[in-house]
Amino acid sequence: MVETATIISDTVLFIRDRLRTNITDPLSRTSGIGFVMTGYPKRVADFPIITIRKQNIDFGQRLGMQSEAFYATVMLEIRIFARNEKERDNLSQQVMTYLNSNQFPYTTSNTSSSVDLHDFRIVNCVNIDEMTSEGGVLTCSIGLSFKFLYGLD
Repeated sequence: MVETATIISDTVLFIRDRLRTNITDPLSRTSGIGFVMTGYPKRVADFPIITIRKQNIDFGQRLGMQSEAFYATVMLEIRIFARNEKERDNLSQQVMTYLNSNQFPYTTSNTSSSVDLHDFRIVNCVNIDEMTSEGGVLTCSIGLSFKFLYGLD
């Protein structure tokens, strides 16, 4: 369950944990550790990897006059670092397909609706060629957003 006091970490960890258990690691690492993480690696990494990071949180819609509750938008960036285009495109498609199919129903555990993240949207999907030389890293940045009723718990 995503809580108001820990909205950022709860959301990032929820997505990380869902991707760790539902996206196939081409290198077959144990439990997805070292494959799906919440930050950029600080030491040498074996590609491919997937990172999930908070991009922004917007409290643009107040839930009534003199209310401290908001219909907030939580924006995340999922970045896929891959060894080649085929791997990048395959992992990007797996991530987008899984997240889109993991919204409903509310009664099923570990869906975004069941942890109070609603109105899932993929905002953008941009391929970025970090290094184009032989053995370079190719990335895809996927921007996504969820709505959350902030201040009601």
